[in-house]
Amino acid sequence: MKYRILFVMAVALAVALTGCSNKKLEEQQAAQIADLQAEVEELHGQLDEERARAQKLNEELTNALSEHRAQEQVWMEQKELLTTMTRRSRPQDSIGEA
Repeated sequence: MKYRILFVMAVALAVALTGCSNKKLEEQQAAQIADLQAEVEELHGQLDEERARAQKLNEELTNALSEHRAQEQVWMEQKELLTTMTRRSRPQDSIGEA
């Protein structure tokens, strides 16, 4: 009878300790989940910042490309003007040479 009572008490104690361990484990897991959720939120914030930065850089690149094309157009017009002026001046030079 004593062994049976001791056995029942041991089982009850083991169950109680297991319950405490499970609660601690659940608390640890909940804390880990909360930490991971906070990390995910931080990463989402960083992602939003990087997207905004990428959009800004893209806009700057588009503007620089537009300015470059406009400058290129000016240079092409100046080149065409100089070519036209040179062609007009050549016939006079060639008349003098003939």
